[in-house]
Amino acid sequence: MRTFFGFLWFLVFWIGSFVIAAVVVPQLLVSHSGAQGDYREAGRIFGKTFGPVLFLGSAAIAIIGTKTGILPGTRKR
Repeated sequence: MRTFFGFLWFLVFWIGSFVIAAVVVPQLLVSHSGAQGDYREAGRIFGKTFGPVLFLGSAAIAIIGTKTGILPGTRKR
C-alpha cells in the first residue's frame, strides 16, 4: 500500500509541476517580450528543457518522502 501511495504522490508532484509551469511560462513570455508570443512553442521548449528535471525531481521527492514516511499514506504501521 505504501508503494501505491508513493506512486500516487509522484504523479501529484509531476503533474502539479507541469500545471504550475503552464501558468508561469506564458507570464514570463509576456513580461520579457512585452507582447503575446507563441505559447505552444514556449511550452514545447520548456518541456524539452526542464521536463527531465521535473520528472526526476518529482521521483526523488516521492521516493524520499515515501521511504521516510513523511507523505500522507506512506507511514509505517
